[in-house]
Formats: sequence, structure tokens, C-alpha cells
Amino acid sequence: MKLDLSCGRIGVKADQRQAIDYAHQNGFEAVVPDAGYLGKLSDSQLAELKTEMKEKNLVFSAAGMPVDFRKTDAIFKQGLAKLPENSAALQRAGVTRTGTWLMPTHDELTYNQNFKQHTRRLKEVSRILADHGLRFGLEYVGPKTLWSSKMFPFIHSLPEARELIAAIDV
Repeated sequence: MKLDLSCGRIGVKADQRQAIDYAHQNGFEAVVPDAGYLGKLSDSQLAELKTEMKEKNLVFSAAGMPVDFRKTDAIFKQGLAKLPENSAALQRAGVTRTGTWLMPTHDELTYNQNFKQHTRRLKEVSRILADHGLRFGLEYVGPKTLWSSKMFPFIHSLPEARELIAAIDV
């Protein structure tokens, strides 16, 4: 386990280079990779970045999953189309893990409808990630104040998350 800097999660706006500098300056051991940035680097630029990170005792942590699977089919398909390119960039940089969280509620989809949609979409995502050597992690969000805030509760416990993982089966 490593102390990981995820600038976006703490409200800090930073590009990949700035995030690496902030991580080094503040005693972090890992930094979240930016697939878009990494995909634009030449082989020599990527090698230089990796050398710099090694000198700063930093590694890449798990990447956020860049596909918005929570919204419309059109938005999902748009993100899915870019996933192979993003996954290749992460793989090339030596990243081995990605992850996302599960919204524990929905205004329109019942539990079963939401479960089926998540299974179908995340199965597609998981296959592409696996093709690029990326492990995919899911985080359930459990507070009752959140899962009871909309019409239909969704996955908010470990047994439910395990059921989804088993249904995805990639």
C-alpha cells in the first residue's frame, strides 16, 4: 500500500507533471496517472517521465476509469470508444490497475434495471481493460444518507458489490 496523491479528489487542479511535483514535495509515494497526457508522450518522453518519477521515489497508482457508465447509452458508447486508446497509454506507462465507484442510488432505474445496466456496461469495460493488462476495481459507497436520497437504492454493501463482480465475470 502506498500513500497516493489524487489531485482531483482533493480539489487541486494540476496536470500530470504538476501532480508529480506536488506528490514529491509533500511526501507521497504514488500519483494518479492521466491516460490522456500519457497517451500524447513519445517513447523518449515517457522514458524521461518514468526516470524522473523513479528519482523522486514515485510510482503510478490506480487510474480512474475514464468511461462515464452512469449516464446515457450515447455517452457511455462515446467513452467506450476511447477506452482502448486510454488503456494502451496506461499499459505503456506501466499502470496495472484502474477503478471506479458505484453510485448507490438512482432516480429512474430500479435495482434490477440498474444491476443489469451496470453488468452489461462494466463487462464491456472490463474486457477492454483486461486486454491491456489492467485490473479493474469497484468501490461501493455505503452511507444510508446517500443510498436513500433518491427513488431507488442500489449497491451499497459488500455482498451486493460481490454479486455485481460475479455477474461481470471477466
